[in-house]
Amino acid sequence: MKRLCVALLCVIVLVCVAYADEISDLTGRANAGDADAQFRLAVKYDKGDGVAQDYRKAAELYESAARRGHPKAQNNLGYLYQEGRGVVQDYAKAREWYEKAAEQFNGAALGNLGLMYENGRGVNVSYQRAFDYYRRGAMQNDALSLNQLGRFYENGYSVRADYREAAKYYELSANEGSEEALCNLARLYEDGKGVAKDINKAAELYRQSASRGYDKAAEALERLAVSSQTPNRTGITAYTNLQELRRLADNDDTEALLELGRRYIEGNEIKENKEEGFRLIGKAARLGSVSAECELGYLYEKGIGVLVDREKAMELYMSAAEKGSISAQNRIGEMYANGTYVSQNMRKAITWFKKAAKQGSVEAMRNLGKVYEYGGKSMQKNSKEAAKWYRMAADLGDDESMKALSRVNSGPKRTW
Repeated sequence: MKRLCVALLCVIVLVCVAYADEISDLTGRANAGDADAQFRLAVKYDKGDGVAQDYRKAAELYESAARRGHPKAQNNLGYLYQEGRGVVQDYAKAREWYEKAAEQFNGAALGNLGLMYENGRGVNVSYQRAFDYYRRGAMQNDALSLNQLGRFYENGYSVRADYREAAKYYELSANEGSEEALCNLARLYEDGKGVAKDINKAAELYRQSASRGYDKAAEALERLAVSSQTPNRTGITAYTNLQELRRLADNDDTEALLELGRRYIEGNEIKENKEEGFRLIGKAARLGSVSAECELGYLYEKGIGVLVDREKAMELYMSAAEKGSISAQNRIGEMYANGTYVSQNMRKAITWFKKAAKQGSVEAMRNLGKVYEYGGKSMQKNSKEAAKWYRMAADLGDDESMKALSRVNSGPKRTW
């Protein structure tokens, strides 16, 4: 054991020396005017990789390389101006540097220009110009551009809606590493749009996306009531004999009613009938199933099998949450944190997240970390408190919280 500790210490020392040598070498070359060294050193300061994170220093180095025509530095400098990191936020300068990089066929810059025109950041919203930039970025295999093209074809933004084209671009983007595209492609398989409906395929794609920390994919897995780790279901959901499931439901078994309702909504081993799914889940809720009550709230919120009724959804979530439903407690917390259907109220968000966290919810711990990291209306950010909750979730194996721990002292990358 002693020898192992000594060996590990030697390895750590060697790694630290190697990092120091690399930084020293890059610094020397950067000072001599080497654009690529300036860019690589800027990335180190941008990410806090081997050096203390310093956006201002990163911006200076990116600009030195950018003025020497380095396309990646031009794109990254544009992003710092867009976000106001190390420089005063300036959309005009961001666009200027993106355009310089785009002239050199930098795919990331083309995608970033597309986002500016899609979201109206310093320019008038123009879906057509956004589409043109995404198309050019896609030609460079830029993951963001490919994903956004999928969205445009799925929703019919500036082009005729075409689910097959959407699926094609989502798949190409996923192959380039986009977790969002994996989730989007999963949704098409879930709904049978542009591809043959395949719930199992959808679940597997959601799992891949969730394993990379994409929250929406994790939420989809929870909605589909499948594990994020394995395709095997537990409890009543393990029934594969539909006849037996119906028999139990006919005898008012609430778990069977809930599972059968889910199957009708998903079209899983049964012809899709969202209205019948809503009816069965509603019956399970009336018979006392707290899980069904929470799920019924989701159906009212999203208008699945019933007309959208957000007031009713909130009423059901609140009832389930007060009965101890972790999912409902988290959902109410998210609503208050985001100001979804209610006025943003971080104190109430924290109250509900803590109720779920006390029951061992890793998601709630992560959400508390986000609340404290990003702050909100009438609430200051608190990196120390954020780190505490992220650490609790990370100790329970949550990969996203592990990653969050490394950034809480360097400022948020987005708002809550």
